[in-house]
Amino acid sequence: MIEFVRAKKRLLWAFVLLLAWACGYRYAADKVEAEQTALIAAYRHSSMVAAEQYALQLKKAQDERQRWYDFSQKQSTDLAAALSELDKTRNTLQE
Repeated sequence: MIEFVRAKKRLLWAFVLLLAWACGYRYAADKVEAEQTALIAAYRHSSMVAAEQYALQLKKAQDERQRWYDFSQKQSTDLAAALSELDKTRNTLQE
């Protein structure tokens, strides 16, 4: 009978240890999952911020390019007008 009680105690301790291990494992798994979720959220946020910054820089570059294009078009128009005026003046002087 005493052996039976000792076996039950050992079995009970084994069950308690198994339960403690399972609870610890579950706690650690939940903690890691929460950390992974936070890390993924931080990555997504930083990725989104980087994409927005890239889009903003791209927009600025496109605006700058358009500004220089418009400037060059105006310069070309002004140059053509000046050359035309010079041709008129030269023709007038030749007559």
